[in-house]
Amino acid sequence: MFKAQMSTGVGIWREMNRWNYETWYFARAFVVVPSQAIVAKWLESLQQFPISQKPASFNLDDVMAKLSGSGSK
Repeated sequence: MFKAQMSTGVGIWREMNRWNYETWYFARAFVVVPSQAIVAKWLESLQQFPISQKPASFNLDDVMAKLSGSGSK
């Protein structure tokens, strides 16, 4: 019999190793505030140097249209 997975996201790790994960998480809580500053600085750089390339899109309908030769994109 399989165990039901009731958690999502990071909660999966909390459920699997509750004691180990919480100990690890709280032992490293001091990293959260400095990492917020690093991420904020990176996000500000996106204003100065915006992303110039369109992200890839893998739409199955578009792929099939291109393969069949009827795609005009």
